[in-house]
Amino acid sequence: LVKALAGIVTGQASYCDSAISMASALIANPASYGTKGGDVALVYDWCFGQLSTAQRNAFISFFNAWGDTQRTTPFSSDSPGWGNYWPRYGYSFALMGLASYGENPRAQEWLDEYRYRRYRDLDQAMLDRIAPGGGWPEGMIYDGIANYPRVKAVEAWTSATGEKLFLSSDWFRERLGYLLLHHWPGTADQFGDLYHPYVSTGDAERNRGSMTNYERIMGLMLIEQFPQDAQAQRLQSYLAAPPTDNSMSFLFHEEFLWFDPLAQTQPP
Repeated sequence: LVKALAGIVTGQASYCDSAISMASALIANPASYGTKGGDVALVYDWCFGQLSTAQRNAFISFFNAWGDTQRTTPFSSDSPGWGNYWPRYGYSFALMGLASYGENPRAQEWLDEYRYRRYRDLDQAMLDRIAPGGGWPEGMIYDGIANYPRVKAVEAWTSATGEKLFLSSDWFRERLGYLLLHHWPGTADQFGDLYHPYVSTGDAERNRGSMTNYERIMGLMLIEQFPQDAQAQRLQSYLAAPPTDNSMSFLFHEEFLWFDPLAQTQPP
């Protein structure tokens, strides 16, 4: 994904060539995981102009085969609820459909799988149930694992279709206050990277600073959606304040996409 993004930003074809090669190897690898379809879909979308006809066909065949497998023999933990697998597979269905729409005759199936069978019929009611306070029953660590791809899928859907799913449940706006309140003042250190310590809620590990990066990116995306909200402005101030004003290196590409230095702030 980093190379595909670099290809868009710099215009240098070598980056997308490398991203396409890596995605093709991923397609050929029989091992699967929840966000695999979505990860490949981003390369398809961002590097579309450099894909040959054969490569486009291979990517589309992968999307459809992955989707069929997941619908007919789903991974055992891909079940609806407040767990962390379901949102990751939903992310893949959303991005496969959005990225391949117009070239893939079955793209609408994957869009419907995400928007209707998953989000409308199941997710929305579950999010409404936990909307007050904006938390996540499984705990802080799994919150990041589950909802980082969830929020990215909703962002992609909103950007591509114009339908503001961020307004479909108060849970998204309520997250702004939650992301502020469950961190402590001060800093902690993980392998030389500073982060704000957090309250370990639910099934959560303590002192796993790398996981706070997923929450950071979620926060930045939510700030973009609710820029006039006072909690969004307080969260922006909190996230922009040194020495914890950046993601760790494994998410630098997401930081580049979502951190807006001009976003409005007010003291938290």
